[in-house]
Amino acid sequence: MDLQTTIVGLLVATLCIYVFVLLNKSRKNKEKILINQLQVLASEQNALIEDHELGLNFGLGIDEVNRYIFYTKDNKIGFTNKTIDLMNVRKCEVATVKKRVGKEDYIDRISLVFYLISNNKEEQIIIFDSDATALPNGEPLMAKKWADRINELLKDVKSNAAFRVAV
Repeated sequence: MDLQTTIVGLLVATLCIYVFVLLNKSRKNKEKILINQLQVLASEQNALIEDHELGLNFGLGIDEVNRYIFYTKDNKIGFTNKTIDLMNVRKCEVATVKKRVGKEDYIDRISLVFYLISNNKEEQIIIFDSDATALPNGEPLMAKKWADRINELLKDVKSNAAFRVAV
């Protein structure tokens, strides 16, 4: 009886470990695909990804020298890609849209909003959408960090005569 219990216990433990290994491998594969997609976007602008951050199904990258933000999102049927030229951006803000369910407010969407210099238009990058993921997992802090970093970079552009480096 003890031998059977031990064997069953070992099989269950092995199965659990195997599931975790598969999940980790799948996550690493997804990260590689997102990073590769960011690098493809950067190469189209003759830029390099100096730093990046990955979310559940998206990636953000930055080239501080050439002043570009790169964004890619995996939509299961393909990628949504955006390249934002920071030389044409006035400022960046975090926009949080909430929805009320009963008496409680929940975050519906978090995005980075880029206000362009010309035309008073704006570009948006969606960091969190409740239609894709039930609850935010660090996205509010991530969005604030990136908005602060981008605005700091924009201050440097305004204070210095910025130029693009040919690669």
